[in-house]
Amino acid sequence: MSAEFQSNYGMVIGDQLPGSRNSAAYSPSSSAERTERTNPDFGHWQPDIVFDETNMTDGVYDIYVSMDTFRKLYLQLVLDGGSGTVTVVLEATAQFTDGDPSALDYDDVGLEVFGSATFTASDFLGDNLEKLAGATWVHIEITASTGGANDADARVDTYRLY
Repeated sequence: MSAEFQSNYGMVIGDQLPGSRNSAAYSPSSSAERTERTNPDFGHWQPDIVFDETNMTDGVYDIYVSMDTFRKLYLQLVLDGGSGTVTVVLEATAQFTDGDPSALDYDDVGLEVFGSATFTASDFLGDNLEKLAGATWVHIEITASTGGANDADARVDTYRLY
């Protein structure tokens, strides 16, 4: 059987080439080789600091994180209630918008995705099962309640995988 005949059937050579490429097909008649990457440019992390406040005034702080093109979300919560508490609630939506994400309808996902409905202490939260892959936006609601002392601190880092 000639090599040209084999390549007409799309014979996969599979030889490992430098630079994480695989030879996918070779035609000796034209000396053409088609290569494919074995580690394409997806599966990278996007880190962001989405909230970082010290001496927060009592009240509610809303953060909206876009999940467009992302399939996993990890959160690092650094919470210090000072004289009171800082509470975090996580919600998500699958609705689309070109405008204000706060106008969308959100549902609580904290318990389902991260194991608790609310968080009041520093924690690392991971969506290992990719339950937020279908979400378009995640709403992080932070409530500071210090009885007027206004000495709560909070920082939220996100790591999104696309």
